[in-house]
Amino acid sequence: MQTVAKGLGNIVNEVIGEVVRFPIWWYSTGLVHAIASLFGTWRNYARRLAVAVWAKNILVPMYGQYNLQGRLISVFIRSVQIFFRSLLLFFAFLLTLVAFALYVALPIIAVSFLIFHLTGGIFGLL
Repeated sequence: MQTVAKGLGNIVNEVIGEVVRFPIWWYSTGLVHAIASLFGTWRNYARRLAVAVWAKNILVPMYGQYNLQGRLISVFIRSVQIFFRSLLLFFAFLLTLVAFALYVALPIIAVSFLIFHLTGGIFGLL
């Protein structure tokens, strides 16, 4: 019987320890990992959209057309591509910021809802 009580005591201590350590981990080590992951995601979007490659080759004529019309069309088309790809990259950046904000706010929101429902809602009426 003492072994069972000691085992249950260890389990309770472990659970309480994990509950106490969770917010510390979430806002320290977990936050660093989340930032690294979100930065990597944004970097992958930048690599896939290749805005830097388009900008680097903006004055290179397309399809070997070295005449004036070919160069003008090339600069125009590449400028449009750079604009829209930069816009998509900006939206990807906004999405990563929203994901970061959700990561930071999620435990606070969860605890708020838990307290809200444990106390019976607004003034115990709900």
